[in-house]
Order: sequence, then structure tokens, then C-alpha cells
Amino acid sequence: MTPKEAVEKNIAKYSYKFSCSRYGRLGPDGGKVYLEELGTQTIQYTLRARKSSDVDIERVIVLPTPHTIFSVSCTKKVNRKLIIDTTLTKAHIEHPIDESKTIIKIKDLSNGQTYKIIGEGDSINTNYIKTLKYKDGKLPTTIKKTGDYEITVTKQDTRGKTSTQKQTITIKEDLRPIAEFNSC
Repeated sequence: MTPKEAVEKNIAKYSYKFSCSRYGRLGPDGGKVYLEELGTQTIQYTLRARKSSDVDIERVIVLPTPHTIFSVSCTKKVNRKLIIDTTLTKAHIEHPIDESKTIIKIKDLSNGQTYKIIGEGDSINTNYIKTLKYKDGKLPTTIKKTGDYEITVTKQDTRGKTSTQKQTITIKEDLRPIAEFNSC
């Protein structure tokens, strides 16, 4: 029997306690609650049935919103497609990210040149950095020159608050595999 079924049949009761103010709805099987106070917060769930009870305590870290998070996936070599993925960025439930205000900068650390896209539909097309259009929080990118590059992503929510994250990646030469044969 699930906690929800136990509560519906009046076999059990449940309660939640929070270390800070919150809003949202929680039922016996959970739900979504939004915590406004930053830092480490504690949530306690108690399920009581006749002569026993069970308590579950969780600690969560509440970060300021928006909170930019991005990753660069795929092989970091010359002429290989990379994906700059910003979809894990956290936003306030009432103030989502405004993707039209997203800025992604790619800076070549060898010469200091910076290229950027602003918002969905934008792209970069230089001699050695090419991207497809930024869409759905992802920017497919190809870099045709070895070296170190600094990627900076700035996100803005609908109330105008911004968050920025930087990451340095190294693009390596894409060497051909070498086959070696040992003779006996």
C-alpha cells in the first residue's frame, strides 16, 4: 500500500515540516514546493499509522535564481562537434529564463578574440569557430583550431536578474590512430 492509499483509507496521517517559508503543494506521495530562503534547508516528512511512525529528513541547498549551469559535451578535438548545453540552468518558478536574452561567448585565449551569440536563433560563423543556431538551450559548436577557449554563459530570467558561469576547455589535435604490429 502506498502512503497515498494509506492516507485515503484513514489508516495513516502525514505531515511536513520545513526550516524556512515555502509555497506549493505536497501530498502523501510528495509534490513540488518552492523554498525562498537561500542556503541549506531541512525538510521533514512524517507518516504516522496507528502505533508507529516513520520520519524522513532531507537537507537541500537553495541557490539564488537564476543559477546558470552548463556543460560542454562530446570529444574536445579539432573539427569535432561539441554541444554547449544550458538546459540545467535553474530558474524561479514564477520567473522562467528568457532564452531571447541568453548570451554565450566563446573566447580564444591565444589571441583574446571573443565571439558571441545572443538569444535563440543566433549563431557564430568565423574561420575557425562555427555554430549552428542556438535552440532549446543547446548550441552545437565546431572549433577548427587547437588551443584553450573560455566559454561564458549568461542567463536572464523574466524579472531581469542574471547569472553567469564560465568554463575553460582545451581543443586538442585530432590525430589519426596508429596501428602497430609486433612480430614474433
